Parts: sequence; C-alpha cells; structure tokens
Amino acid sequence: MRIALLGPLRVQAAGVPLEVRGLRARRAIALLALNAGRPVALTQLVDTLWPDDPPATFREQVYNCVAGLRRTLGTRPRPEVDVVRTGGGYALTIDADRVDALAFEAALRVAAARASAGDRAGATTVLRSGLRLWRGEALEGVVDGPLGFAATRLDRLRGEAWEKLFELEMGVRRDPGLIAEMSAVAERYPLREGLTCQLGTVLWQAGRAAQALEVCREHRRRVLAEFGVDAGPAVRDLETRIRAAGPPAGVDRLIADVEVLLAEVRGLLTKAARCPACRTG
Repeated sequence: MRIALLGPLRVQAAGVPLEVRGLRARRAIALLALNAGRPVALTQLVDTLWPDDPPATFREQVYNCVAGLRRTLGTRPRPEVDVVRTGGGYALTIDADRVDALAFEAALRVAAARASAGDRAGATTVLRSGLRLWRGEALEGVVDGPLGFAATRLDRLRGEAWEKLFELEMGVRRDPGLIAEMSAVAERYPLREGLTCQLGTVLWQAGRAAQALEVCREHRRRVLAEFGVDAGPAVRDLETRIRAAGPPAGVDRLIADVEVLLAEVRGLLTKAARCPACRTG
C-alpha cells in the first residue's frame, strides 16, 4: 500500500486506488500517514478533524471514522495496513517509505549526507528523485488546522530542496534549461533570498545582466510589500556587484537603459500620485 500526500490525497493498494470518503476520513488518514507507525493522540486527531469546534460526541465520531478507515484499508484478518489503538490514540501500521511525504524527507537527509561526503552527483540524483514525488500542493484538499502547519512545513522543505539542488548544479550545468528551471522555481518562491541570488547569478554569468538586476529588484519589491523592509544583504550585495561590473553590452545594454528610464518614470508617477496639488478631478 502507498499513500501520497504531496498533492491530492491518494491511497493505493497493489496499484489499485482506494476511495477514502468524507473530508474527516481524509484528514484522519493524512495525519496518521504523516506519523507512520507512531501513535497519534486522540486530542491531536480531534483538533485535526474539527479545527474549529469539536462536537460533544467527538469520541464516538472518531471511533466511527477509524472504523470506516479500517474497512477502506482492508477487511482481511491481517490487512497490509491497519489503524490500531495505541494507548490514548491511534497509529497507522505503514512503513515510512510507503508515504511520499516521508520518503521525500528521507531523500533530503540522504542527499545532505552525500553532499557532506563530497558526492555531489549522488546528492543531485537523490534530490531530483525526491522532488519528482511532488504532484501538486502538499496535503491538497485536506489543508486545515494542524494539517495546514504540516503543509507549510513540507512546502518550505521543497523550496530548500530546490535551492540545494541548484547550489550543487550551478557549477557544472551550463545549459539554457537551468535558467528556465530556476526561473520557474524562483517565481513559485519569490521571497526566498537564496533562490533569487542563484537565478540572478546565473543570468549575470550568462551575459544577461539587465535581467539579473530586474530579478533582484523584483525580489526587493515583493519583500517590501510583504514585510515592509528591504531584502536581505545577499540580494543587495549581488545587485551591487552586478552594477559595479559595468554596464552590459549590446541588446542587454539597451534593455538596461530602458529599464532605468521606466524606473524613473514610475518614481515620478508615484510622487505625483502622492502630491494633492497634482491631482485632477
């Protein structure tokens, strides 16, 4: 049996999809799968099934939910995977490598160990294998309450995995596909300083300084809009180094000049909008 949480919830037995009916049942199996083999306290289950206000009959409803899950997972005397009672809670008897979210985290640990040992190629292979497990948003369709925190954590780990992967590949890859891939990931994680610096650096090294500067400026705009502060020192330092290297040549120089002009125009328009005497109507 396999349980997939890195996207819409999917439960398969021998390659055959099993339908987990009802939002509470899907939340329950997601929580139990995230804790594969480990006990989940009744209070944690209740908070997950009813993030706002549990009913007075929550014990009976949890019992019924678990009974329904056991029927879904299999009715044989010894089912491959079962929900068992453990003290004051429940546990799902499934190996961690059968749950994609846990397999992804294991891949990150293996990749880190290989990178520390100097095996960059091995670390890259493991990271890409782990990232391929993602089919959409983490815990898609069941995100709420405690599962929302789990989804946020998994997404953060996904961003960190991409960042580490690009760090390993930047020194050896020179194909255009790297920039395209990094651009897509940086767009998904616009507030990650490391990804912004990586994309800006490869663009700069590819002779696309104007685009590299725009990547830095866009990151700073988004950080300012989100947090009310300037971006971190790494992005500011990269922007300074690109400018200090001198103006780009050819088409890139023209793009840079146009971008500077547009920035000046935007600044004038912003000042005009803030000036009461400049407003009409």
